[in-house]
Amino acid sequence: MYKIVKFLKRLDKIGIDAEISINYPWIYLDYINGKKVTDKYLSSYKFTLAVLPISRNGKIAFVDTEKIFGLIRKIINEDT
Repeated sequence: MYKIVKFLKRLDKIGIDAEISINYPWIYLDYINGKKVTDKYLSSYKFTLAVLPISRNGKIAFVDTEKIFGLIRKIINEDT
């Protein structure tokens, strides 16, 4: 979970408030700056941010950083 917390803290430093939810093994991006994320990616329900490992020795894997930051830019630009 350290990678996810670090990611959220870095976004917070640049003024982006992101909220997530977890439904093991998926981590979903729910809100960006208070605006609900309605896009869906790798899920029928929400936008998948990352996938938790199934084994103890596994690592958290972000799904696609280009898509994640593209979505963040899109939602932030909608506010302006």
